[in-house]
Amino acid sequence: MTHDTGSIKRTGGLLRSSWMRWFFGGNDSYSLLSSVGLLALRLHAGYTIMSAGMSKIPQPGWIADQVAGMGFPMPTVFAFAASLSEFIGGALLIVGLFTRPAAFFAAFTMGVAAFKFHGVTPVTGLHIAQLYFWIFLTLMMTGPGRISLDHLILKKSIGTSDRPGRRSVLLLVALPVMLLLAGTTIYRQVFIALPDTTTAEASIESVSVAGSFNDWDPQATPMQQDDGSGWSVVLDIADPGVIEFKFTANGGWEINAGLAEPAQATFPAVGAATLDSGGDTVNIKAYVPNPGPVRFTFDTETFAYTLKPAVAIEEG
Repeated sequence: MTHDTGSIKRTGGLLRSSWMRWFFGGNDSYSLLSSVGLLALRLHAGYTIMSAGMSKIPQPGWIADQVAGMGFPMPTVFAFAASLSEFIGGALLIVGLFTRPAAFFAAFTMGVAAFKFHGVTPVTGLHIAQLYFWIFLTLMMTGPGRISLDHLILKKSIGTSDRPGRRSVLLLVALPVMLLLAGTTIYRQVFIALPDTTTAEASIESVSVAGSFNDWDPQATPMQQDDGSGWSVVLDIADPGVIEFKFTANGGWEINAGLAEPAQATFPAVGAATLDSGGDTVNIKAYVPNPGPVRFTFDTETFAYTLKPAVAIEEG
């Protein structure tokens, strides 16, 4: 019995080539214009998701709370993995290295956020998390394009190459742009000082309530400024029982206020919140005995808050 060593080598080379093409490559027929388009998509999506992941390192406590609320085991581990998939995955997408694996994990994280946490209707639902899910899923299927480190690794590994002139032009144009953007992102996130949270009230332009009653959406329940530093909102609670919430500023979680230590759920709820600094606060809890309107108030100078029946406030 004889073996065709040439055939075995060709088969092994084909398998290796196929694996390398999926892991590092994409469609070799991409034109320069389509590769530039994929580069622009990678730069934008990579920059924004990397910035989002960097803001969650070190891990804020509210992320693990959200993961636990979705039923995941080991919520701290899964929350940290999600943050890393955003930060590291975004950096890899910028330079086009391990693009498909990075896009897979980023798409998984955004898919959980969109369809599990926010309950967005697939395809037709309008939500930023779903938009990024489809962007990352697309990059996972297409690969990074020819202006990427993946493309250079693939060409070197399988023994083929672009025409020298074209590849040189792509490198001269693309690599400085990718490295500059990656460096700028890291510099802005690591070396530029974050705002002093002790005077964060000076930069607060809007206040919202985010909690178990609105899927912890920092924009779903905006408060109205009453006078000076006072803010309030009336919210109809349909399901009585224990609710949890925090106060958020400027439509995001960068500035938020909770409690320094856990407290018993009461109603009416009155107390003083504390600005969160790296996840060191816990959710505010209250027990709403009956369905109906309740009024939240919050003061951005003293951080005093109340949660009382709306009717009682209006009458008294």
